[in-house]
Amino acid sequence: MARDEERDTRERLTGGAPARASDRAFGAAFAGVFAVIGAVAWLASAQTLSVWLFVISGAALAVALLTPGLLSPLNALRARILDSSATPPPITDFAVYSSLFGGIR
Repeated sequence: MARDEERDTRERLTGGAPARASDRAFGAAFAGVFAVIGAVAWLASAQTLSVWLFVISGAALAVALLTPGLLSPLNALRARILDSSATPPPITDFAVYSSLFGGIR
């Protein structure tokens, strides 16, 4: 019930637009997720995979710092998915990232 009240309050304050993190913060979080997954892959001796994950992490961080506006469409999609979901954001984030990138080997 509290989540519905929170959503109603947010919609009144923002005119119905879903709340979003800044594009820079979104890119930094994206880079962090890939860095952690890359570190786990490196510890599991999947060196080829970890190199690519670190490259993706570095690229996401560079984009977040230099041109965060490029991440705006992905951030808007993420905000829309989170706003329509009744699950807590960390669980939804994990589900989105693992469904998008879980098949990379």
